[in-house]
Amino acid sequence: MERLFVTALIISVFACTPHGIEQTLKLAGDNRAELEKVMAHYRAAGDEQKLKAAEYLIANMADKFAYEGGNLPHYDVIFHLFDSLYRAGMYAGETLEITGAWDSLTSHYGKINPDDLEQKWDAQTITADYLIRQIDVAFEAWRSSP
Repeated sequence: MERLFVTALIISVFACTPHGIEQTLKLAGDNRAELEKVMAHYRAAGDEQKLKAAEYLIANMADKFAYEGGNLPHYDVIFHLFDSLYRAGMYAGETLEITGAWDSLTSHYGKINPDDLEQKWDAQTITADYLIRQIDVAFEAWRSSP
């Protein structure tokens, strides 16, 4: 049963990839060349696994975005703190220090207002160098792990 599920998953991923890639490339606009550069890089290198990874990421990028603007940059410190704790495997919870820091930021800069933020679509902003670096790092971690 498990083999059937894995086989179906692999077939569905690879069957959907070309359409997803084309959709993302259309949405990328002026950034299309950056995404195409990633796939060309791995084609030229002859690394089929990394090429498939790049195609998968690009095919699934169309609806992904990050927020920018407003008073969001003032909150980078606390977001970095939460991220660091998470990456270290520590659950931060609602500790007094973090709650106090959050309260201090909101009293000084105001609450984050979603209406003041701008969505930056990944397909329109991610550079080839960034995506290649992330894929290479992920594969290095995967290949060097026991």
